[in-house]
Amino acid sequence: MLALLAKAQGAETEAPDYLRDVAPIFGTYCVGCHTADAPEGELTLESFAGLIAGGVNGAAIVPGRADASRLIRMVTGEIEPVMPPKDNERPTEAEIDVLRRWIDAGATGPEGTAPEFPELTTPSIEPATNAQDEITSFALARDGTRLALGKYRRVEIRDAATGDVVAKGAETPGKVNGVQFWGDGSRVVVASGIPGLYGVAIVLDAADGKTVLEVKGHRDAIYDAKLSPKGDLLATCSHDRMIHLWDASTGQLARTLSGHNGAVMRLAFNADGTLLASASADGTVKIWQVATGERLDTLGQPEGGQCAVAFSPDDAWIVAGGADRQVRAWRLVSREAPRINPMVHASTAHDSTVVELAFSPDGAKLASASESGELVLWDVARFAPVHRYELQPDVVTGIAFEANGEHFLVARMDGSQQRYAANLPGDADAADAHLVSDDNQDPNDPAPREESAEQEPNNAPDAANAIAAHASVRGVIAAAGESRAPDVDLYQFSAKTGQQFVIEVNAARDKSPLDSHIEVLDATGRSIPRVVLQALRPSYFTFRGHDSMELADFRLHKWQDMELNEYLYANGEVSKLWMYPRGPDSGFLVYPGIEGSRIAYFGTTAITHALNEPCYIVEPHAPDEQLIPNGLPQYTIYYENDDDGRRQLGADSRVAFTAPADGDYLVRVRDVRSLGGDDYRYELIVRPPRPDFQIKASAGDLTVGAGSGKEFSISVERLDDFEGPIQIHVSGLPPGFHVSSPLVIEAGQNIAYGTINAAPDSVAPPEDQSPIKLTASAEIGGITVTKNAVDLGQPKLAPAPKILIRVHHKNQPSETVETVDASRPGEPPAPIELEIAPGETISAIVELVRDGNDGEITLGGDHSGRNLPHGVFIDNIGLNGLTLLAGESEREFFITAEPLVPEQSRLFHLRTEAEGGQTSWPVLLHIRRQRQAAATSPAETAAATAFD
Repeated sequence: MLALLAKAQGAETEAPDYLRDVAPIFGTYCVGCHTADAPEGELTLESFAGLIAGGVNGAAIVPGRADASRLIRMVTGEIEPVMPPKDNERPTEAEIDVLRRWIDAGATGPEGTAPEFPELTTPSIEPATNAQDEITSFALARDGTRLALGKYRRVEIRDAATGDVVAKGAETPGKVNGVQFWGDGSRVVVASGIPGLYGVAIVLDAADGKTVLEVKGHRDAIYDAKLSPKGDLLATCSHDRMIHLWDASTGQLARTLSGHNGAVMRLAFNADGTLLASASADGTVKIWQVATGERLDTLGQPEGGQCAVAFSPDDAWIVAGGADRQVRAWRLVSREAPRINPMVHASTAHDSTVVELAFSPDGAKLASASESGELVLWDVARFAPVHRYELQPDVVTGIAFEANGEHFLVARMDGSQQRYAANLPGDADAADAHLVSDDNQDPNDPAPREESAEQEPNNAPDAANAIAAHASVRGVIAAAGESRAPDVDLYQFSAKTGQQFVIEVNAARDKSPLDSHIEVLDATGRSIPRVVLQALRPSYFTFRGHDSMELADFRLHKWQDMELNEYLYANGEVSKLWMYPRGPDSGFLVYPGIEGSRIAYFGTTAITHALNEPCYIVEPHAPDEQLIPNGLPQYTIYYENDDDGRRQLGADSRVAFTAPADGDYLVRVRDVRSLGGDDYRYELIVRPPRPDFQIKASAGDLTVGAGSGKEFSISVERLDDFEGPIQIHVSGLPPGFHVSSPLVIEAGQNIAYGTINAAPDSVAPPEDQSPIKLTASAEIGGITVTKNAVDLGQPKLAPAPKILIRVHHKNQPSETVETVDASRPGEPPAPIELEIAPGETISAIVELVRDGNDGEITLGGDHSGRNLPHGVFIDNIGLNGLTLLAGESEREFFITAEPLVPEQSRLFHLRTEAEGGQTSWPVLLHIRRQRQAAATSPAETAAATAFD
């Protein structure tokens, strides 16, 4: 600007030139509001034509009369409103004099055609000595033979082995913000431009650096430019919030993609070039269909601007990172039409803004870098950070994997480069895994315990009572005296590395006032770490307090970033997320999910939580694992417990302990309130684990209407951390009655629902019909364990109810639904089959056959789909659940499967409380990762399911 003023002052007698003298003044003070895209007062000052056209208040200037020109009078404050506005930088008197003299001289415009993009007039400033060495962007050819280094106003192509410059591109107008090797490495794409003026994208011949194509566009610098995999389109993005697609052979603009509300920082084509992803400072990633320009999805969960985005090489994932320090991954499903791409992972891995991301060629690894120099390697199979490298000496401006994926290169702003090994460690064992030990016996034949009584004194490690590894000892927590500390009792036992124990107290169950607390210590009395929980994402409770029993309505900040089966740490308690909030006035359900008391994991105890109390999504790690810091807390959980986490012992304590090494260990028993007395009795039990289960059946009135059904449930109490699946077998059904089978309580789940249906032409069972019996079996430690039969009840037949519930495909005529073969009386109709892929939503139709009941029928709220697999649910239920209004006979409903759901086939049904609790016939749902084009064959159906 000083040079500009000097030039103006030295040319008092010469009429100012529009392009040289006048346009730069408008560009400095006026163009910010008076742009061609959004002109304030409809006055455009980006061009001479816009200035002469004037605005809503008429002409801005009167050629030959500066004193009568509205522009001069507003700039000098003679009339309102004064321009530029208050608090904005104002032109100097010398600059105003330039405008006056130009107008008085006739306001002559530029000769010939005015340039579409004005140039910036700046003084010549000598660059810093190391400016030529800075690397502003970086790329590696696919074959690893050449590097492309973006610098200030130039690009260098170098031999990757020697570092020698083999070619240079033409000078760029500003800093090179992005470079890309296209395809086979024959082309290099360059993104540059002048901030606030325009952008330039150049395609170079990689062999000699000659320009193949140059496009000039956008109203700001271009931040990224990418050639499509076919090489037919060039995509560019800019601070001006726009994305342009250019014909790569002609340089003509093909289409513009608009929709971002902030600068667009990075672009990425998918493998076949049909999709384009854009990361923006507005905190979103958008997916675009290249052929049409249609926006297929907006990935809007981040809480800060997004600076990097990439498709995985197999197009399974989209990964992005930015100012919220998190790396997020979405499953790619919007390939041909708008669809929601489910987020499958979000993790805080850096202490500052994530600026670079790169996949290895096989997609197994991901490298990320942050603004403050952190460099992290990820295992994509688990989407987990596995290694943090040394802090980088300057901002990382590029990451590129070598072809074999075993190493990657990093370029930095200071001009340095480095090669790193990208080795994934072996999968670590789960931090709290429980193996079946050699000491385990048949759960129905436990080994006898060694019984004893406490011997005082035993309140110090060197005075601990010795007990066996399978023992029962009775003791008392004595009252504290005036000069005596609260009583604690210590017991010593020996163990081998990996040997497992269950250690529990029986006190409250025997009416003792003792509120027990137990800890497992090493031989010197020090606490033993059980697991380390690393926080991945911070949150807090956004709605009222929660008592220590409640399962439902865990309303959490940023719950959209959370996933089912993740652990939630809150003030010392660890719970586990079971089901997402199902509407605008609901929260998470935590395990066990449907009924029972809240489970606390890793020996923690469920407690009450307050409104706005902080909490974290955490990931468990082994205590000796070297963790990568991410700026969030880490919590060490020790082998201790107050109240049993599964509430099977009430207020008594229980700990599952795995010995970390051969040696002696201590169990310490105390009262959590430091109370005691002669009646504070307890029994301490140390034993090997005996994984087991017990089932309970529940059914209401089993009077089943012809053509309809009634529901029953089977719940399980899991013992000693048995989490495997449980098969339910049904026997004793009378002719014409049918039950959903096979029926399985899923691994880790506590309940399953079935339905007993009567065929439309069934006959009533005899009065002396035996009750239906349920038998359960499961494999525990390689042994099949079968439980004695449980009576479900004796079914009865009733006339068809006033409502029958039918489920069928969206385009299936209702008269084809549940057709009964008249030649096989009493046989059930063939089940309706639906198919869904993990991460997908499908729809079906529920139909009511009304025969006298025309009222409103509700088919349930959160649990409207009965016996769906964990992670599959009836979606979009709203506040009223799955409801058909009075007189309605059918409604479309939606089923969503979370990405975590494994492949399986499972029977589910719909149920209403109306008419005594009627159910539909079971529907067969197939969960398949690759949906089949053809319908399932009858043979496959018979193999997957049957009606008993």
